[in-house]
Amino acid sequence: GLRPDAVLLSQERYKNESNAVSTAVVLDGSPNAAVKYAKCCRPVPGDAIAGYLDRNAGLFVHNADCAVCKKLLAKDAERFVDVEWADEPKADFETGVVVTITNGRGGLGKIAAELDAMGSDITHITMDDEVAMETTELKFVLTVKDRHQVEHPPRQPVKLPYVSRAYRILPTS
Repeated sequence: GLRPDAVLLSQERYKNESNAVSTAVVLDGSPNAAVKYAKCCRPVPGDAIAGYLDRNAGLFVHNADCAVCKKLLAKDAERFVDVEWADEPKADFETGVVVTITNGRGGLGKIAAELDAMGSDITHITMDDEVAMETTELKFVLTVKDRHQVEHPPRQPVKLPYVSRAYRILPTS
């Protein structure tokens, strides 16, 4: 008369849904209420990832280097399931990018145009409040297909004279 553990049932369900060759859950970005991509680290295809089965919210996918993921692993290792990226994901994924530009007329517009040219959609932007500074730090949340699309944002920062620094926001251990 013992109730089965919900975590074990969920793990078994995910294993049964994956292909017979691999026991990992294959992620292609298809809309699925049971799979969520962690906002703390915003993993994208190409990143090393880990899957955590939350008691109430389903499967959370984290970047393997995420500090939150590491804390969960130390606390609840039995709740982790193998996950891997599909060869050809069907959707875009969100990631964070920081671009430092020289202040000047049209700077934000130029960066937005560059990000559009590399095939990214800007879903959120924040910027420094300081108007008298020589440079401004722009923080973007972008949609991308994979990590290669944002390894050096914008496409060629060295060729853009108004960009002094550009990098993807990655989790720190």
